[in-house]
Amino acid sequence: MTTGTTSREITLLEADRKKARRVARELATTLQEPNLPGLTRVVMVCGEPQARAWLSETQQIETNGGMLTGDGQRQRTAGGIYFKLVKDFLYKTDYNKLRYVFRPPSSGSTRKEGAAPPPATMKWSERNKLIRDVPLSERGVAFTVKVTLIGKLGKTIEKAGFTLAMMSSRPRLNAMPKGIPLPEKVPTTQYIIYIGGKQWRRVKEAVKNPEDVVIIEGTQFWDSDYESIAVFATNITTKFLQQAQRTGAPAESDEQ
Repeated sequence: MTTGTTSREITLLEADRKKARRVARELATTLQEPNLPGLTRVVMVCGEPQARAWLSETQQIETNGGMLTGDGQRQRTAGGIYFKLVKDFLYKTDYNKLRYVFRPPSSGSTRKEGAAPPPATMKWSERNKLIRDVPLSERGVAFTVKVTLIGKLGKTIEKAGFTLAMMSSRPRLNAMPKGIPLPEKVPTTQYIIYIGGKQWRRVKEAVKNPEDVVIIEGTQFWDSDYESIAVFATNITTKFLQQAQRTGAPAESDEQ
């Protein structure tokens, strides 16, 4: 174990704080992790490529079943997995960086004695009291709705002009902001995905790699015929293809 990083080197890295915060916000959104300052410090002292590599490793671990906490009593959140990877790596390589990234919060960031406690959480079963009081005429309008699916494809059906795939997801809600009402059980959501022929040809071989993870972005709507969310892919790639693009590795040209 080395202690080669000086405080001056860490201070110099703070010149990139703005960029680090931008990258950290992306990581926080993907991981559903509220500890943005911690993620920012990871990016600052370890660099964007390494920070994104840990994200890819976290997604791979989640795809393969997740990671238990140290006592084996529950699954770690995506953010928990991410920070565990960071901590294990820095413990072996640079203890000063480890102390900087995982430093305790300042006294000013903790709730002062006598301050009002956080509001009590409303039960999920009580949400109807709020929803029914807002008529449709007073509800807002979402001009753009996008969905991102990250995981493994099962059987795909190739037709003339497009490919159909299906995925399912049961999201974990244990990393949600405090105060939000949560259900005791979360149902599995089914997705039916429509992928254009040209898009599919770009990833067809890549998705065969059992170590790779597909990343699909698209527009969605509720398909009541199949009680599923229909997703029309606007972009599809994989983790390894993204890594190749970032490192400047030659990529296959798009088919015309």
